[in-house]
Amino acid sequence: MARALWTSAQVVREAPLLLVDLHTEEGIVGHAYLFCYLRAAGAAINTLLRDMSLHLRGQSAAPASLRRSLSGYSRLLGQRGIVSMAAAAIDMAAWDALSKAAGLPLARMLGAETRPIRAYNSTGLGLVTPDAAAVEAVELLEGGFGAIKMRLGRTDPKSDLAAVRAVRRAIPDHIMLMTDYNQALSPAEALGRCRSLGKR
Repeated sequence: MARALWTSAQVVREAPLLLVDLHTEEGIVGHAYLFCYLRAAGAAINTLLRDMSLHLRGQSAAPASLRRSLSGYSRLLGQRGIVSMAAAAIDMAAWDALSKAAGLPLARMLGAETRPIRAYNSTGLGLVTPDAAAVEAVELLEGGFGAIKMRLGRTDPKSDLAAVRAVRRAIPDHIMLMTDYNQALSPAEALGRCRSLGKR
């Protein structure tokens, strides 16, 4: 990654991606990808997907049907972690195949209209010093983004507030600033910190 992602859970320096193709008997291929966090997770998910594909062979590509089938298949393992990620990849690829078969964009397939959506930049702004975060925030706006996201979850809540305030001062008022604690907090801690952020 161009910028290491410093989160409260760990530092992410690589973005291991797993590309998934779902082949139908009609020749339509649905595509999906997963951000696996760790190389080892990608290898494990790939192994699971190969096994799941044998289980699903010949079944309808209807997402709800596939979910039910995979739920039964993985009952002993449970539906969390890499099992859930593998099932999600199949679900996404199935939706892609269905929308292609219907000749519709996925948004229309799901009952919505296609329209422009606002994008934000989240390629950085990890748990760095307030000064470094302020500099990085300005750099992240160079692509014309109207919003950015920073990671929080430092041990001391005041350090999080200092970083947020430094970034907020460095960027124009019209830029939306979002935050992500990356699984760092209990529900009670989350409520307290959100109230603190609201006070700015």
